[in-house]
Amino acid sequence: MSDEASVEVRNLLTKMAEAFAEKDSEKYRDLFTKKTDVVIYGSQVGEKWTNINEYIKSATEGWKYAEKITVIYNWISIQSSGKVAWLAT
Repeated sequence: MSDEASVEVRNLLTKMAEAFAEKDSEKYRDLFTKKTDVVIYGSQVGEKWTNINEYIKSATEGWKYAEKITVIYNWISIQSSGKVAWLAT
């Protein structure tokens, strides 16, 4: 992956962390693909979403239990092939 592409992905992650911490579901949703068929894994056992709207709904529900949210990426792995990139963090 080019350094430029890696910077783009890292910038997107920063925007995601900010929107998540702000508990702004519209801003957060706008950072994802417009397609609804995705696969997202969470950090807890059994957390897997295959629909972006279900993931956003789950995140929004979770925000109710937190007064303040801070997102910290301890490590990031970014890989790519052509115009497609995937990441784990």
